[in-house]
Amino acid sequence: MSDLAAYAGRWVALSGQVVAGVGYTAEEALQLARRNRPKERFTLQFVEEANGESLTLSPLLERLRPFLIQQDRPVYLVGGAVRDALLNRVSHDLDFVVPHRAIQMAFKTANSLSVPAYVLDQERDTGRVVLAEEGTTLDFACFRGVSLEADLRDRDFTINAMALPATAVTRASLIDPCNGAADLQARLIRQTHDKPSP
Repeated sequence: MSDLAAYAGRWVALSGQVVAGVGYTAEEALQLARRNRPKERFTLQFVEEANGESLTLSPLLERLRPFLIQQDRPVYLVGGAVRDALLNRVSHDLDFVVPHRAIQMAFKTANSLSVPAYVLDQERDTGRVVLAEEGTTLDFACFRGVSLEADLRDRDFTINAMALPATAVTRASLIDPCNGAADLQARLIRQTHDKPSP
């Protein structure tokens, strides 16, 4: 594969070994790729900055990385696992969001790990992968809204409204529209949005 360092901090859509589209979001990269090569299928990959500060993440994410970089949709780690990584803690409950077909993604992930998966909520397109021997669960859900940012802004507290591309390993890749990292450092529990008026 060609060196992707020139695209650091962005998503690339790959057609085989060829970069077909680039964007600051996976959706931008995919849209450009489809315009350039309308009949081809693509995988999406996030290109991380080279010198970011390492995060404390579950070793399972390292095992999953070869599988995750071959996906045709972006996969994001969200919520408590991201918060724990910023606190230098390893989380055993990993929550992921994808734009669509989350149950399918759960079953594909389970197959790659040779472990069971099941449907948590058919209506909300949510699936779970269980690694009983490791005491770990992986939950996959669709975005709550039209985009990752809408999903994060719909969460309860700012410290739970952060995400990472699932293959990322550094703080430089943090997606934090509600300033949860600053609140975490300040030990502040703050809602992502005001409660609606009665």
